[in-house]
Amino acid sequence: MSEYREMGWDEGFSKDFSESDFIVLPEGDYDFTVESFERGRYEGGDWIPPCNKAVLKLRVDGPDGPAIITHNLYLCTKDSCRRGIYRFFEAIGQVKDGEDLRPNWSSGFLVGQTGRAHIIQRPDKNDPSKIFNNVKNFYPKQVKKFTPGSF
Repeated sequence: MSEYREMGWDEGFSKDFSESDFIVLPEGDYDFTVESFERGRYEGGDWIPPCNKAVLKLRVDGPDGPAIITHNLYLCTKDSCRRGIYRFFEAIGQVKDGEDLRPNWSSGFLVGQTGRAHIIQRPDKNDPSKIFNNVKNFYPKQVKKFTPGSF
């Protein structure tokens, strides 16, 4: 059960809270866990037409605590979009390089999956003083090899 509780509309409170729960990770390679998945819609832009999108929340445990990164996968036939989807599913071990992919978009499957990614810092387009965590690329899932007699 959560340590938090619902507040009433007329309930007051003191200013003993952190100004920000947002943690900017140092650039590097991190393990991640899929915390949530939502089906969304992208309205289109200069490089990608209107299309469905997968909105993933990835939890990364960094040196200053856990960070949640929102990562979108665009369901579009553009090579970079298909590559992004493929690399994500490769990172969680659903597909191996060179195999055809039929993604399993079930949140029951995706939530809890783990993988590894390279995280960079990205400035906000409208306010460069705001910095966000961004997935630059995903790494293929490394299969743990079993060697009899070793632990």
